[in-house]
Amino acid sequence: MELSLEQIIARNVRAAREHRKIGSYRALASQAKVAANSVKNLEAPEQRAPTKRGSTSPRMDVLDKVATALGFQSWHMLLEDFDPRNPPPLKPPTDREVQAWRKIEQAYRDLDKGKFDGNSRE
Repeated sequence: MELSLEQIIARNVRAAREHRKIGSYRALASQAKVAANSVKNLEAPEQRAPTKRGSTSPRMDVLDKVATALGFQSWHMLLEDFDPRNPPPLKPPTDREVQAWRKIEQAYRDLDKGKFDGNSRE
């Protein structure tokens, strides 16, 4: 049976909270500085009360605050095979990405110099 994204997030947030030995969703909410219902909605989406406009989804900023409070990045909570004991690292940039970044940095420096050497177009 394939899990929905809500179920994956719920499972991962709960597993990360238990791994960090945070006793309740209320304690996690306090650490993340979000409403307790926000964490409850992440951990138990099936209990989320519908609004007048229908169902709701958790906001990304809430997921980010919760993941950060747990010591993870928000994208970790989206992984189907997430294990809080062994989270995947960020993959290093490819050579092509590094070259592109260097070109962007150089172009920015060139533009920035133009502002201060009397060649400004303003």
